Amino acid sequence: VGLSLLAIVCIVMMQFRVQRRIDKTLADRRTMQTAALAFIPKKFLKLAGCVSILQVTAGTNSEVAVSMLASNIRNFAAISRSFDNADLFVWLQRYFTRMTSVTEKNNGFVDKLSGDSIFAIFTSPMDAVQCAVSMQASAKQLTYDVMASGDTSIFVIGVGLHHAVVTVGFLGNNDRVTTTLVSSDITTATRLNELTLHYGVNILSSQIVLDQLGTHQFATRRLGVLDVVDAN
Repeated sequence: VGLSLLAIVCIVMMQFRVQRRIDKTLADRRTMQTAALAFIPKKFLKLAGCVSILQVTAGTNSEVAVSMLASNIRNFAAISRSFDNADLFVWLQRYFTRMTSVTEKNNGFVDKLSGDSIFAIFTSPMDAVQCAVSMQASAKQLTYDVMASGDTSIFVIGVGLHHAVVTVGFLGNNDRVTTTLVSSDITTATRLNELTLHYGVNILSSQIVLDQLGTHQFATRRLGVLDVVDAN
């Protein structure tokens, strides 16, 4: 009987240790997936036709209609000269934290951050337009906030909006993949953003975005027809 009890105790202890290893492995796996999703948003995975980040492989892609938002800080070059690199990084982080939150609150996600530029994706044109308006309000509020702390930076941003069918997916190899959108329309939102300064407006949208809004509360005005690819 004594030997039988000892054997049972040993088996139970072995099962306990195995279960602890399994639990730790699963916890580590969840942690890694959570960390990976900081680089590949869940909404991007869904657009690319993936249910889990474990399905991501180079070459995976899907064709979808999306609204694209491109934005940058107009006076960034002048502002950046007043900081050293480390302080500029902190300054940009504060800005991007604010704008990323605004994007997510409007059902979008940030696809790329580069320099002072933001490129965000939405499945709804209405969400993209509302985000553009909210970003303008947030930039003004951020200016007030930094001025209250003694910083004289003024955040003035332009926003370009476009809607098109694009191919969403992952490029690379077995060791390294990167998210990407492929379409001749990708640069249109960026070009429209650049033209906001030329036209003296804060938000510039292609007609296709406005056509899909239906009845809306936004004040708009037509600026004419422009070939955004060849325009200088």
